[in-house]
Amino acid sequence: MDEELQKRIFQPYEQADSSITSSRGGLGLGLSICAQLVELHGGEIFVTSSPGVGSSFSFSLPISHEQGERQIIFNEGIPDIVQEHQDALESDVHVLLVDDDPVNLKVVSSILEKEGYSVKACLGAEEALQQLYSEKWSIVVSDVMMPKMSGYELTSRIREVFSMLELPVLLLTARSRVEDIQAGFQAGANDYVKKPVEQAELLARVSSLIQLKTSLYKQTQTEAALLQAQIQPHFLFNTLNAIIALSEIDPDKMSTLLYEFGNYLQKSFDAGNLQDAIFIENELELVKSYLFIEQQRFGSRLSVHWNVDSECLHAKVPPLSIQTLVENAVRHGMSEHQPVLTVSISIVKKDDNVEVKIVDDGKGVHSHVLEKKLSNSNKGLGLTNTNKRLIHLSGKGLIIESVPGCGTTVTFNVAVPYKSLEEVTK
Repeated sequence: MDEELQKRIFQPYEQADSSITSSRGGLGLGLSICAQLVELHGGEIFVTSSPGVGSSFSFSLPISHEQGERQIIFNEGIPDIVQEHQDALESDVHVLLVDDDPVNLKVVSSILEKEGYSVKACLGAEEALQQLYSEKWSIVVSDVMMPKMSGYELTSRIREVFSMLELPVLLLTARSRVEDIQAGFQAGANDYVKKPVEQAELLARVSSLIQLKTSLYKQTQTEAALLQAQIQPHFLFNTLNAIIALSEIDPDKMSTLLYEFGNYLQKSFDAGNLQDAIFIENELELVKSYLFIEQQRFGSRLSVHWNVDSECLHAKVPPLSIQTLVENAVRHGMSEHQPVLTVSISIVKKDDNVEVKIVDDGKGVHSHVLEKKLSNSNKGLGLTNTNKRLIHLSGKGLIIESVPGCGTTVTFNVAVPYKSLEEVTK
């Protein structure tokens, strides 16, 4: 170190290598804290250094002539701490905490867990990225200055998949300059807290971001249910006309159509549509009723193929998700110039996921139309809403491929259903 740096080295946040991704890590607080401890004990700390040669640190302390007994007091409240930790693991709020310093991780984890949050601590950004899809995270709390990958880069990587409202990111930073804070927001951070962290401020900002995300998701759920409740008038009128026509020529078929129509209406207005997820088995009841009604309308012009693995029926999907995709396939795939529209519904296990695939051989659309359908500016909110809820549930949204004149394929993946203890032991 040169002489100028030697004069500042014991000041807070001072480092010989202060780059954000320094492999040494740390905040530049270690020497400052060490100096304060020495001074509190009545001593002095010194440094001598030459660039390219090395550094020598030393300190002196006054000799104590008093001897006292050491007394170790065990905390009788340890069971309560264990219980608090257990309660945190059962929390609905899951925090992904990222820092390259184990001490910082321990301190911040303790603060968040005492508030009842479930915390997953990661020693670095790369580990955090590996954990990104392992849980439905409520928020990411990350340090900025980390080796290999900074908190800024981690935030940018998260923003490639999750929007600011889908997964909030709170940065912890010792760099309080305007340009540093601006860099965090440009990377996609929602907020920041200065180090050293004040407990009250940290909890207030974490709580605020989680409440914002929760309210947004509740809005998305309500929107999905309202969209389904707003049944298209032409679908309603066509169904009633089909019922009237069948009353004259085939009363038995009319009774079946009335039953399926009633089931469709009941499922459309079901309070369960406000849940995060339902079993695929329950979702398919609505889909089958919808397709039965449409097949009465289009007759032989609508052909439906099923490929459903019974082992996948207890996987969970957002309510009204498969139904929305099937309805889009029928509504937008059917063409006056096409004699038969074939819609294939495949639900099978693929590796560690359940793959849901809806394929039609209808009109198809151009790529720029697909992008608009999934964008927030899209007026037809069905696909946009379904995509958002899938990202919230599994971290991944819809994959749509379409060729004009050839048809459209829509795919998404959800987790494989957990097996019961009896199934595992068989």
